Amino acid sequence: EKGDERFAAGDFRNARNYYTVALTRVSEALGGAPPAARERLSRALLPVKVAALTHRACCARHLGNLDGTLRDCDEARAAAQVLLNDFGLETPAALRTKLRYQKLMALFQSGFKEEAGRELALAKNEGLFAGECVELALQLGMQELTI
Repeated sequence: EKGDERFAAGDFRNARNYYTVALTRVSEALGGAPPAARERLSRALLPVKVAALTHRACCARHLGNLDGTLRDCDEARAAAQVLLNDFGLETPAALRTKLRYQKLMALFQSGFKEEAGRELALAKNEGLFAGECVELALQLGMQELTI
């Protein structure tokens, strides 16, 4: 919550720090849990991990750390996949959209236009932020994604 407050205030550096603390606490809880409780804790804490990584990726992008954005996006996507595969829990669409958008924009801003185009195509296939990305698709020279 404190990270979200700092983010809303435009204090991306401190927001990122709060998200990092949340991720550390999740890792400590999962690492220190007895094997019998680990599955139950994973089910409860992996959604927190996905959200914290996604929000930290947003902070990193605002701070110009595009490598950090891409790393956090990939880690969040992997955690979301574990949630789906192991527990049948779908990450909320709003969070999936935010995650995909952060990675897409970090790739685009880093000059990886081909990779950004692939992310945009995946987003379109998933029905995510279609209207918001028409301009980006045109900038990437991918007019077929604007239809």
